[in-house]
Amino acid sequence: MDILPPTIGVISGINECVSLFQQVRSAVSSVRSRWNATNMQSHQEDVELHSRSDSQEQALQEDEVLQLQSDLRDLRDTLPVVYSLIDLAEWRNHEQCVAKLLEKLKDAVYEAEDLIDEFAWYELKVSAEGNATSVQPYIDFFRSVTRGRFNKVTDIHKRLTNRSGDLKDMGLLRQVSPRFDKAVRPETSSFPTETKIFGREEEVKQVIKCLGVPAKCGRTNSKRKRRSAIVESASNQVNNIHGNNETIITNFSVLPIVGLGGVGKTTLAQNICNHPQVKSHFDLIIWICVSDDFDVKRLTKEAIQSYSERDAVKDNLNSLQNSLAIKLKTKRLLLVLDDMWDDALKKNGQCWERFCVPLKNVLHGSMILVTTRSQNVADRVHTMDPIKLEGLKDDVFWDFFKHSVFGLNSSQVEPELERIGRNILPKLMGSPLAAKTVGRLLQISIDTTHWENILNSELWDLEQEETDILPALRLSYIYLPLHLKRCFSFCAVYPKDYKFQKQSLAEIWIAEGFVEPRGDIPIENIGHRYFDDLVNRSFFEKHRGTYVIHDLLHDMAQLVSKDECFTIKVQSDFQKIPPSVRHLSILSSTKIDRDSLLSLSRYKKLRTLLCNKSIRSMALASVMDRWCTELLCIRVFLCTSMREFPESISNLKHLRYLEVSWSCTFNSFPSGFCNLYNLQALYAKNCKLECLPSDLSKMINLKRFKSQTLEYHRGHDTSLSLWSYKGEFLHCWFEPRNLSGSLRSDEIPYSRSSVHMTDVVGDNNDNIGSNFSSLTELTIGHCHTLSSLEQFLQPAYVPGIKIIEIKYCDRLVSLPSFRHSSCLEELKVCKCPNINSSSLYAPSLKKLELKEDCGNLADNIDCSSLTYLHISQSHSTSIQLQMWNLPALQKLQITFCRSLAFIGKSEPVISNLSHHVGCSSAGTFPSLTELTISNCSKLQTVDDLHVSFPLLTDLLISHCQLPNGQKGMKLPSSLKSLKLLGCEDLSAWFPRCLENLASLMFMKVHHCKGELSIPGHMWSSNLASLRLLQIQGCPDLVSVGGPKAIAGIAKVWIERCPKFKELKQPVLK
Repeated sequence: MDILPPTIGVISGINECVSLFQQVRSAVSSVRSRWNATNMQSHQEDVELHSRSDSQEQALQEDEVLQLQSDLRDLRDTLPVVYSLIDLAEWRNHEQCVAKLLEKLKDAVYEAEDLIDEFAWYELKVSAEGNATSVQPYIDFFRSVTRGRFNKVTDIHKRLTNRSGDLKDMGLLRQVSPRFDKAVRPETSSFPTETKIFGREEEVKQVIKCLGVPAKCGRTNSKRKRRSAIVESASNQVNNIHGNNETIITNFSVLPIVGLGGVGKTTLAQNICNHPQVKSHFDLIIWICVSDDFDVKRLTKEAIQSYSERDAVKDNLNSLQNSLAIKLKTKRLLLVLDDMWDDALKKNGQCWERFCVPLKNVLHGSMILVTTRSQNVADRVHTMDPIKLEGLKDDVFWDFFKHSVFGLNSSQVEPELERIGRNILPKLMGSPLAAKTVGRLLQISIDTTHWENILNSELWDLEQEETDILPALRLSYIYLPLHLKRCFSFCAVYPKDYKFQKQSLAEIWIAEGFVEPRGDIPIENIGHRYFDDLVNRSFFEKHRGTYVIHDLLHDMAQLVSKDECFTIKVQSDFQKIPPSVRHLSILSSTKIDRDSLLSLSRYKKLRTLLCNKSIRSMALASVMDRWCTELLCIRVFLCTSMREFPESISNLKHLRYLEVSWSCTFNSFPSGFCNLYNLQALYAKNCKLECLPSDLSKMINLKRFKSQTLEYHRGHDTSLSLWSYKGEFLHCWFEPRNLSGSLRSDEIPYSRSSVHMTDVVGDNNDNIGSNFSSLTELTIGHCHTLSSLEQFLQPAYVPGIKIIEIKYCDRLVSLPSFRHSSCLEELKVCKCPNINSSSLYAPSLKKLELKEDCGNLADNIDCSSLTYLHISQSHSTSIQLQMWNLPALQKLQITFCRSLAFIGKSEPVISNLSHHVGCSSAGTFPSLTELTISNCSKLQTVDDLHVSFPLLTDLLISHCQLPNGQKGMKLPSSLKSLKLLGCEDLSAWFPRCLENLASLMFMKVHHCKGELSIPGHMWSSNLASLRLLQIQGCPDLVSVGGPKAIAGIAKVWIERCPKFKELKQPVLK
C-alpha cells in the first residue's frame, strides 16, 4: 500500500507529458499547414513567372531564328561569287601564296555548304512530319549553331569575306579572261627541242603518209603535181548523212594528233615540220602555238608574220584575212596549230570556222596539222581520222629513260640501279615528260638509297618544277569548268585502275552536291552529261564496258586534291591523313585494327567514307556507332559488309548515298532510319529484308533502293513506282515527289499515266489493272513467275495505253490481244523465251522491238500501222516475209540473229496467215525505205530484195555471211545508199548487184572478203548518180575499171586493199 501513491504520481506525470505532446503536435501541424499554404502560393507564382519567361524566351528565339534564316540566305547568295573566285584562283594555284589562301577559302566554302544543307534538313523534317507551323525544329538548329555570343553562320561568312578579299588583293579580278601562265606552259616553235627522237618512226611515217607526201619527192616536178584536197573525208560524209553536227571546213584537210599532255605530240609535230620530204613537198610551213587563247585576230597575225619579215600592222580582221588569203592562194601550205584547247570550239565552233575562212582557196594538197589533248577538239575539227598518240613502249621507253637520267653516258648502268629504274618505269606509263621529270630527280644522287626512295614514293608526292609532268597535266584540269573540276578531283579517292560505271559515279557526284540542277532536266541526266564531258576531254577512257582513268591523270588528280582526298593503303597511313580531308577511302589489303578505325572520328569534316572488304563486319560494327555520332557531315558511305545499322545512323543528316556492296546480315532497319530525309540511294544488294520501316514515306528524297528481295526506282514526275517484295505485290505505291504517305492498292490514283513493275507475281493480281484507267505507259521487268497478262491488260482496264515494255519474264507464255487497243503505239519485248502466240495482231501499233528471245512472237506479225520493226533473236532460223502484213513499214532492222539462215518468201501457207492477209500483199512492203541486216553469221539465203522491198532507198548489211549460192543478188533500182561492212564473201553478189542502180548516190564497202572486181562500164551505165565511193580494208579488191572509170565520181576513198594496183593508195579524191 505504501508504494501505490508514487506509482499514481508517475502515471499522472506521464499523462501530462502525453497531453503536452499532443498540444505541441497540433501546434506544429497548424504551423506546417500555414507554411505549406504559403509555399504553394509562392510556387504558383514561380510557375507563372517561369512560364512568362519561357514564352518570352521562345519569342526571342523565334526572332533569332528569323535572323538566322536571313543570315543563311546571305551566305547562300555569297557562294556563287566565291565559286567564281575559286575558279580564277585555280589558274594561279602554282603560286604558293595563292595556293594557301585557296585552301582556306575552299575549307570555308565546304563549311558553308554543310551549314546550309543542315538547315535544309530541318526544313525537310518539318515537311515530312506534316508540321508546317512548328518552329521548334528551327530553334533546335539555332541552338546547334550558336554558343553564347558565337554564331557559326556569321563566323563562316566572315571567313569567306576575308579570304576572298585576300585573293582579290592579289589581282585575281583584274584578269578579264584567265590564261595559262607562260612559266607553266611555254610557247612552242617548229624548231625541235630534242636532239634525238625515240620510238616514233611508225608515227612519223603515218603522219607523212596522211599529209600526202610522196615517198620520193623532188623539187622540180612535185610542186606542180598537186594532190586533190579532201573536201570532206568519206567518214564525215557518212556522219553528215546521218545529221552529225561536227565543225568541218571545206577545201582543206585537217589531221589531229591527240594524246595526253607530255606524251610527245609537239615533239612529233616538230619532227614532221623538219623532215626533208615534208619541207620539199610543201611550199610554206607555218607554225602557230595556239594554247588556250584561240583569238582569230591574233592567230591570223601570227600566220602573216610567219611568211613576212615584218609584223602585221593592220588591226582590222577583214584586212588581215584578205592579206593572208592573197598570200596563200598560190601556196601548198602545211599549217601546224600546236596545243589547241576547247577554247577553239567556243561559240559553237564559229571561231574555228572564222579562222579557216582565208585558207579555203589554198592550193590542193594543203594540210592543217593539229595537236591537242582533247578528243572533243579532234572530233570536231578533223577531216581525217585523228592519230591517237600513246606512250613509248617497253625497251624504247627504257632507252629514253636512261637518256633522261644519264644523257650520252647511258650505255652502261649498274645492275642494281637498272633493277630499280625498270621498277620505276610502270609508274610513268610510257610518258616521255614523266621520264624526264623522274630522271631529273634521280640525277640528284646516283645511288641505290636515293633511287629506292623515289621508287617507293608516289609520283604526285615528288617535288616537281613548273614544266614537269604533273604540272603539265594539271593544265588540262585547270581548263575544266569548276563543276567538272570538282567531279574529276573527287575521283582521286578511288584506287588506280578502278573500273568506273557512269550511272553509279554520277549518283555519287549528285550526292556530293557537285551536280547543279538546271530547270526541269532530270538531275541524273545532268550527271551523265558531266561524265560524258570528261570522257570527251580524255579524262576517262572506255575499257570493256566500263571507264578508267589513266594512271598519270590519276596522279594529277591526287596532286590537285591532296588536301581533300586521301586513301589509306597501309596501317601507317592513318598518321598521314590531312586535317582538312573531306573524302577518305580505306584500300588496305591487310586487317585494320579497331583503334585506327576509331581514330577517324577526329576528322569531323569528312563527307565521303569508302571502306573495302579488308574491314570485317565485326570490326565495322564496333565503330559504326562512334562514326555516326562524330562524323556528322558524311554524305556518301560505302562499305563491303555490315551486320546492322546502329540507331545513331539517324544523326547523319547529310547522308545521301549509302551502299553495302557485299555481305549484309541485317534484315531490318533501326527505328530512326527514316529520319534520313536527304537519302537518295540505298544499295544493299545481298540483304534479305524481312520488313520495311513503318515511316518509309517520310524519306521524300529516296530515288533508288535495291536489296535482294526488294527493288525500287522512282521515275519522273508522271510516273508511279511499285515496290515488290519476295515476289509479291506490296500494297504500297509511292508517288515520285510528294510522299506524304503510301497508298494501298485500292487507293491508287486513277490519274497516274506511267507505271513500273519489277519482280512481281501477276497471276494472283489480275484485278490490279482495273486501277489504271488513265495508264499510258507500262514497264514490266524481271517478273520471273508471271505467266499471263490477259486480265491485267484488258482494253477495258487500260483504254489509253500507248507504250508497253516487257522484259526478262521467263515464264510469260502469252500476251493479251491488242485487237481492240486503239491507242497502243509502241511495244518492246525482251528476253521472254516462252511466249507462244499464233500471231501478233495490233492494228494501231507503230513501233515494235523484239529482242534476245521472244518465243515465236516474230513468226506472224499483222500490224497495219507499223512503221518501225527491230528483230534481234538468236534462236530464229528463218524470217518468212509472207507471214507479215506490214503495209506501212518504213524501217526494218534484223540484228544479232545468229541462227538465222533464211530471209524471204517460202512456199505460201495461207491457212496460217492472219484472217485478212491475202496472197497479193503478203511479203511485200511497199512503204519500206530502210533495211539493216547485221551480225547474222549463218545467213544462207536472202530473196531478191527488189521484189519484197520495191521502194528501198537505204541498205546496210554488216558482218553477215553472204549466200554463196545466190549469184547476182538483184537490188531495187530505188536504192540511194548501199553499205556492206565486214561481210564474208562478196564474189557471189558482185558485180551484178550493181546493175540498174541509177539512183545510187553513196556506196561504202568496208573490210569485206571475196574477189571484188567492178568493170569500168558499170560506173557510167548503171551508177550514173554515184557521188561518193568508199572502199577500205578489202583484201580481195582487184579492179574498179581503171582511173578513168571513176573519174566522174565526186569523192573517192580507197585504201588498205593490197591486191588493188590500178591506183596508188590511199586514193583520196
